[in-house]
Amino acid sequence: MTGVRFELHFIGTGLPDAEIDASNLAAICGSLQELATRVGRWVASGKTLGRLTGPVEGLTRVRVLGLSPGSTRLLLSTEPAQPALEGTDELAEQTDERFWQIVLGAGLGELPDDAPVPVRETTAKMLSAYAATAPEVEVAPKSPALRGGSVRFEPKKALTSAWFATAGPVPEPADGVASGLLEMVDLASGRFRLRDAIGNRIDLKSVADAINAAKLVGTEVTARGAVTRRPDGKMTLTSPTIEPLVLPDGLRDLPDDEAVNAELFAQAAAFDWDGLAPVSLAELVDGAQPYDPVRVEPTGLTDEEWEIFTRAANGE
Repeated sequence: MTGVRFELHFIGTGLPDAEIDASNLAAICGSLQELATRVGRWVASGKTLGRLTGPVEGLTRVRVLGLSPGSTRLLLSTEPAQPALEGTDELAEQTDERFWQIVLGAGLGELPDDAPVPVRETTAKMLSAYAATAPEVEVAPKSPALRGGSVRFEPKKALTSAWFATAGPVPEPADGVASGLLEMVDLASGRFRLRDAIGNRIDLKSVADAINAAKLVGTEVTARGAVTRRPDGKMTLTSPTIEPLVLPDGLRDLPDDEAVNAELFAQAAAFDWDGLAPVSLAELVDGAQPYDPVRVEPTGLTDEEWEIFTRAANGE
């Protein structure tokens, strides 16, 4: 086969037939294009072709062929608009097969065992774009050579499948503690944000007793909950409890920075700087002697040994 032609049927969009929001259309097409490109790179990586460039990129280009009534039907294709680069027939065929396997299998939760993480992530992005457009989607082949019939599914449910599990077991969230300034984000959903002393922002999800926690917004608090970290290193606490920050006993009575600075300035202003008598450096150092480079002796040498050493050094 040369290219994949298929139809996406969005059911229950709430819009007139053959209409679709521009933002949803952009998200759908963008995710499909990204998926096609990543599948092409995945296939090409096993054929020592390196990164897809130039004419080979045409093998993974997705085009919109049109919209049609019957709810909203979107016809798409990866069929090349121009002849492919000579010698890429096998690559094109395998790319088409993989791409169609994933587009059709996404709704069934069927994943190629060796699908890399970038392909899984982009498939999730594609399903999210579907879900934002309609509660149900039907994928139907429009090329005679495509295997499998049409598949109708709910994209939101498909997003929870094993398609998007990364390799290895998912670790259980560990207990974590964070302290800082509490910032309210969304009281209705129990989402808050905490900013620590060095400026890191920590998301707080499903905060326990959010109503009372909201009273602490703008104050220093301590949050305790299950901690997870995103790939970018940002931390999230889930179902945390939030309490006012309590300082250790030894720190409670310390004056704040402004008070300390004011006291130091007051002492400096009251000091009699003009009454200071001149003092020599020698008087400041107990037992100080004038510096004499001749008397700098190597450690452990006596006067006699030092004299012998200096004569030898001078060639005497």
